[in-house]
Amino acid sequence: LALLMLVVGWRPVKRLFLLRHLKFPFWQVSPTTRIEQGWRLVEIALGDVGVHPIPGEDACGLAHRAAPVLQKISPIEVHGLTEAADAMDRVRFGLGVTSEDVKIMERFSVWTMDTIWERLSDRDQLRCMYREI
Repeated sequence: LALLMLVVGWRPVKRLFLLRHLKFPFWQVSPTTRIEQGWRLVEIALGDVGVHPIPGEDACGLAHRAAPVLQKISPIEVHGLTEAADAMDRVRFGLGVTSEDVKIMERFSVWTMDTIWERLSDRDQLRCMYREI
């Protein structure tokens, strides 16, 4: 019975734990790590609607590819996605990080995840809970 519970519950529990850590880290992290974790949260949210990052693609490219898909699921714009992508690209390419970048990523990564999650149907949410991340 315990093995069955582990098999059935592993992915949803792992996802909940990871998302909680990405939104509000369990321990102190550096500003660049905080921005990278915020962008990982955005990538998971975009993966929930079928927009997966292409290897070597920059964050702005992913945000640009995601725009039509997000427009399809809801006429309400996912605010701050391009600003978060700009902050991530500055970190990725070593262009410097400001305290404003961290605030932008913290605010808009959670906003992106919550906006996408609320617009998914119950069936899609269940499918996403068992999706490999």
